[in-house]
Amino acid sequence: MKLGVVESLGIAEFWLSLGLPVEWVRGSFDDLMKQKDLAGIFVNPDDSAVLLPQFKKVSRLVQETGFVDFVEITRGEAHPKSYMREHGIEIFVRSVAALNNQKSAYISGSGPWAQLFCHLAIQMGFRDISLVAENVDTATDMAHRLEKTCFGVNFRVLLHSELTLQPNNGSLLVNTLDALENPEVIADLAYLNFLSLEGLVVEVREAKELNTLADEAENSKIAMIHADRLQAFREVKSFSHFPGLLPWSLDEYFEKRKSFLVK
Repeated sequence: MKLGVVESLGIAEFWLSLGLPVEWVRGSFDDLMKQKDLAGIFVNPDDSAVLLPQFKKVSRLVQETGFVDFVEITRGEAHPKSYMREHGIEIFVRSVAALNNQKSAYISGSGPWAQLFCHLAIQMGFRDISLVAENVDTATDMAHRLEKTCFGVNFRVLLHSELTLQPNNGSLLVNTLDALENPEVIADLAYLNFLSLEGLVVEVREAKELNTLADEAENSKIAMIHADRLQAFREVKSFSHFPGLLPWSLDEYFEKRKSFLVK
């Protein structure tokens, strides 16, 4: 089987090391689309906004979520997939017994990952979502897009500096921002004054450097899904398009991935 992977996905080196029965082709998305006989392309979800307009047919689920993690190629036609949207709810079930969806969900950022987690939060029953903005205009635009399809949900846009003024009304915090690029936002998130001790923190961006938000969540004994676990989950679910291709459980895959990346 022949599969493509975009150059911006750093995890490709790990996949090549696994000895899977795959002929890997790496390159830009445009170059990969010109390749013949590819069964699919693993893409970078951060590029979703650029990729989606290039497809002739996009499912309603993918269009509304604005998140693409794999492109299926069948008889020469490309179909964007969002396996994280289809299966993302599972990672919450694996991590916590239950979340109080009568409280608020706080989601930082305004890109594809933020939009994805807004939809997952709504799927879990949250009806009050605060978008913590690093850019108010972009976050407001995202809120307006979400309001067109997510009825009965209250979206608020908050400056990160307003976080310390919020009541203790949250049970979910998802940080989709890079800690090095947004240190002021992360510093305000790390107060965690708005999140109940029975809540959950989700980190999206992997980083080798110290992360004050992760440290504070652990110190406060708040449950947490670390970025490496989240990304391993996403990768395994993307591979689910080819049943049996990955011969390991999620936990086994995670340990292999972890060992490779610390080398």
